[in-house]
Amino acid sequence: MHVVYLITDTISGKKYLGSKKDWNPNSNYFGSPKAKKSHPKYLIQQEWIENTKLRPKTFEVEILEFFDDFGQHVIDSELKWQKHFNVVEDSIFINAGMTRKYMSYKGLNKGKVTVKDINGNNLSVSIDDDRYLSGDLVHVSKGKMRFLDGNGKQQILSVEDEKVKIENLVPFSKGRVTVKNDKGETFSVSVDDPRYLSGELVSNMKGTFIASNENGEFFQITNEDPRFISGELFSVMKNKTLVKDSSGKIRAVRTDDPEFLNGTLISIHKDKITVRDKNGNFLKVEKNDPRYISGELIHSSFGLTVAKDLNGKIFSTPKNDERFLTGEIVHVNKGVWNWRKRIKIENKVKNVREFSYIYSVKPSNLKKYLEDNQIEYELL
Repeated sequence: MHVVYLITDTISGKKYLGSKKDWNPNSNYFGSPKAKKSHPKYLIQQEWIENTKLRPKTFEVEILEFFDDFGQHVIDSELKWQKHFNVVEDSIFINAGMTRKYMSYKGLNKGKVTVKDINGNNLSVSIDDDRYLSGDLVHVSKGKMRFLDGNGKQQILSVEDEKVKIENLVPFSKGRVTVKNDKGETFSVSVDDPRYLSGELVSNMKGTFIASNENGEFFQITNEDPRFISGELFSVMKNKTLVKDSSGKIRAVRTDDPEFLNGTLISIHKDKITVRDKNGNFLKVEKNDPRYISGELIHSSFGLTVAKDLNGKIFSTPKNDERFLTGEIVHVNKGVWNWRKRIKIENKVKNVREFSYIYSVKPSNLKKYLEDNQIEYELL
């Protein structure tokens, strides 16, 4: 059943109006308020979310309308009720805005993409559409970026638009990074944000990568995902590499691609090296770059080593870091078994990697897993 609902906090009197696909009357669902931090209702919504966790029984749900099938009519009904109650202007409601008008915003266009043809006409097609895959149709935002002017106003323009140069516009994402906090909430902050610099906030992609299965389905996972450890999922770049052709166009091909093997296609990393400048900024340059040869730029790993702290957090640090002496940090491989090491468990002899598959843990965590679960083993 799909519904348009009105939820009331019986303690504060605050209300939230929305719609829910596949609503379960037995679930503790109290809406999905998602105002931006800059919105006046952001703090009220955060208080609402916290209270739904602390005292869920004090929230009442009223179904305004229900439907057997989900579609545009549900969205239209939600919008109708939101206008009726004037949810944006009425301070009793925590709604930050009206619902989106079109059901594409409700996930019904999953697997589709909005594209444009050579005449600039926009249309929605499947991500597997041959015209999209061949390049006859391109993403509607291709060649465009979000820019900021001197007053902080956002504009979406073509990267070749003269207005960008004339008004000295800068990319919206310049100097910013998308991060996540310890609750998994994601948002954008300045690269100089103290919380990001301290490690309190980390990149939203940290510890994750895009994987695929044999059916060509894609997933964003961590390297500790059991499906990855078992081999069910594998990196989308498995047996692939990024190359460029004679025109400079970059694409991914298999490492056994004939054109890659014969040199027609060359790796984008060929004759390049990752370096850092005196301010610690990383960049990729040609090996014969005068700044690298002169020593102005040094190799990215020069003078660094990979360490881990007592909580297992892994990072790069100078080899002469004083915390090595105090024991606050150790080398990342200290106490870790090499994956080739052979061990014996219950009369079975295998290497570390093979047993890690069996127990669905990372090879580097196998020793800890065996000891935590009191599984006897013998090193061979």
